[in-house]
Amino acid sequence: MSSQRKLNKDNKRHPGIDDLPLTIVLDGEGVILQWSSKARAMFGWNNREVIGLPFHKTILPEKHHIDFLKLLASYERSSTEHLLHRAIEISACGKDHAEFDISMGISPVIISGERFCICYISDITERKMVASKMTLVKQLSEQNTQLIDFCNIVSHNLRAPLVNMSMLVDFIERSGDPGEQKMLISKLRPVLENLHATFNELVESIQIKQNLEIEVEDIQIQECMRRTLDGLQAEIVKLRAHIKADFSEAPVLRYPPKYLYSILHNLVSNSLKYHSPKRQPVITVKTVKVDGRIVLSVSDNGLGIDLNKHRHNFFKIGKVFHRHPHAKGFGLFMTKTQIEAMGGRIWVESVPDEGTSFFVEFKN
Repeated sequence: MSSQRKLNKDNKRHPGIDDLPLTIVLDGEGVILQWSSKARAMFGWNNREVIGLPFHKTILPEKHHIDFLKLLASYERSSTEHLLHRAIEISACGKDHAEFDISMGISPVIISGERFCICYISDITERKMVASKMTLVKQLSEQNTQLIDFCNIVSHNLRAPLVNMSMLVDFIERSGDPGEQKMLISKLRPVLENLHATFNELVESIQIKQNLEIEVEDIQIQECMRRTLDGLQAEIVKLRAHIKADFSEAPVLRYPPKYLYSILHNLVSNSLKYHSPKRQPVITVKTVKVDGRIVLSVSDNGLGIDLNKHRHNFFKIGKVFHRHPHAKGFGLFMTKTQIEAMGGRIWVESVPDEGTSFFVEFKN
């Protein structure tokens, strides 16, 4: 007995398919056997045009063909007692070839020993549009916040060097002594270098959000750590800091090399910068796997931070929590931006005068 006849025979004992909502019945190979009147109305086809045709070639855009066939194959491999209802969100196309978004729940059934799939469909185009608009609103809100932060940091960090440059130029113009003029000109260089560095950091923090095509590769975290320590060697020797690293549980990370080096550098240099004068700095860097994801931790025994006071401002641009001549409030902001740009997250645990631990969860 054919699949169509078996299904029709069984339907004699049940309500007709037209009594159901948006429903399509497929055989075990994904061929359309029946569909409800509401489904016909949604897609614009009549029965003669689609009955007996492959569902994926008729209803789905080509980009979804392989995904659907894999799903169908997974049902074919499943035993009867392990047949499951699954729901997926994909795009579909009607007779006019216009694409729209649907949610499709698929339930396999066994009739007279033969497999069928019943697809329950709903149009989610409007919901997707609302979700897209909400995402856009959120992005615009974040960009607006970032713009305000950018303006504040420009006002704060660039104003001082510009004022210093203006004063030095005034002194140079007023001075008639060539030796004094030369000395004043030499003082311009560090001011210009500070201005240039601050400007570059600001521009980079904005560009990270816009860089949607940054390349990733498999990175040996130990090698990235070695580069980080080489760059901080003078400070490590000066403080006699003890650095412990363990990447045995998760030695390789697929990530943009530039971002990973920047993250490690910022977190380790922060631990060195805010060491406690009461004890020798000890910094522990390690990776572990948690629920299939890699988590990097950088812990120290430094000054610590009062999170009750600073938690909500911790990763904001321009925020500093200890007096330090080189603290500008860029490092943690940049680190958070790089991590979130790649779909990860960062959090902190800290106790004043005991130390701080940063945790970075990387998206697979």
